[in-house]
Amino acid sequence: MNAGYSSGWCEESFGIPLVASEITCKARGDSACRFIMAHPSRIAHYLQAYLRSHPEIPDNTMFYRTGGFFQEFRQAQEALRKSEERFEQVAENAGDWIWEVNIEGLYTYSSPVVEKILGYRPEELVGKKYFYDFFASEMKEKLKKAAFGVFARKEGFRCLINPNMHKNGSIVILETTGTPIVDNKGNLCGYRGADRDITERKRAEDTLEKLNKELKATAEQLMQSNLELRNFAHIVAHDLKAPLRAIGILAYMLSTDYADKLDGEGQKQFKLLLGRTKRMSNLIDGILQYVEIKHSKSKEEKFELNALLSEIIDNVRPPANIEVTVENELPVVVCERAHITDIFHNLISNAIQYMDKTKGEITVGSSEEAECWKFYVADNGPGIKEKYFEKIFQVFQTLQPRDEMEAVGIALPIVKKIVEMYGGKIWLESEVGKGSTFFFTLPKQKVVPA
Repeated sequence: MNAGYSSGWCEESFGIPLVASEITCKARGDSACRFIMAHPSRIAHYLQAYLRSHPEIPDNTMFYRTGGFFQEFRQAQEALRKSEERFEQVAENAGDWIWEVNIEGLYTYSSPVVEKILGYRPEELVGKKYFYDFFASEMKEKLKKAAFGVFARKEGFRCLINPNMHKNGSIVILETTGTPIVDNKGNLCGYRGADRDITERKRAEDTLEKLNKELKATAEQLMQSNLELRNFAHIVAHDLKAPLRAIGILAYMLSTDYADKLDGEGQKQFKLLLGRTKRMSNLIDGILQYVEIKHSKSKEEKFELNALLSEIIDNVRPPANIEVTVENELPVVVCERAHITDIFHNLISNAIQYMDKTKGEITVGSSEEAECWKFYVADNGPGIKEKYFEKIFQVFQTLQPRDEMEAVGIALPIVKKIVEMYGGKIWLESEVGKGSTFFFTLPKQKVVPA
């Protein structure tokens, strides 16, 4: 093999292809090692000449050429150099800090990104023991224990969250991922890994967690307030309706028993008193109905709107001069029967109540939109000025004086609350003297084609 290595080194040094021929070798029992080295085209000539001049040496020569070994070695070195360059480029351009530590915990490599994240140059870290070398003593022992706990398991780890100290003294939160470095015998030699700066993300998460806690506390307070409001509404309703009912009965008895003793003005005042007690009773009922909308849960079902509207119209009992028409085939809705009934009952009743035409016309219909179904209830009544479009959806708001019409002002707010509870919206289009159209939508998951 000495012959082969010699020819290889000469070929590597001078760039001339050489072949070595081993003539005698101590390893084969000869007294000495002899070989001839020459160009491949001349080696046979020199060998024959030598053997003719030394007949005592048997012709058991061996040929060696190891120049290819050095070429492969150079190629391997070049491949390694390029691989190291690629690694350095990746490490320098990556957003993460890439590092290596040995079994003693000393940094053996640090990518330049560490200066951006922690303020240290790589050469300031290499030879230092982990990040906790830069921490205050009270934090150092805790982090040291955690780090060596990971090393003791001799396994990889992912997404470990740990605080680090920037060179300027500020705290940086890093997310660490690492994998063990082992030798060819499986012995742990150290760790290789990457750290990602998640300081801003962690702050955002902490802020979000704080906001969620505050939101939860607010929601709990709101639930408690709603419960108290419901209880208060029921107590007020009970305590008010009993004497109110008594007042109504007493007023009715007086107006009938003493009818012959009352003049026209007296009869008018008793009639007004009875109207006020009825309005007050309706106000109380309206408060309870409005408060209970989101709490009176029952099973959602599919309803044929056309069939349901026939029942609603029959219950409303429109006067003979008002015609209610369903203009097209309505879809099937998925909701609570009481809710969808309240929507159409209140809209139709509202149109009837305020109708000012000799021949009243109310139409109901629907159309399909991209993500919802749009419904409408239109009338040819007095119409509403645009400045009142928002007011009419507020609780206990009416457009006519209560002395002229015993209206509570709760029907439209109830409709709005139910529609929005199902994820829809409601609005109004109107022209004074020509009528009004109330539109509302329901999401398609709550409505299917008939």
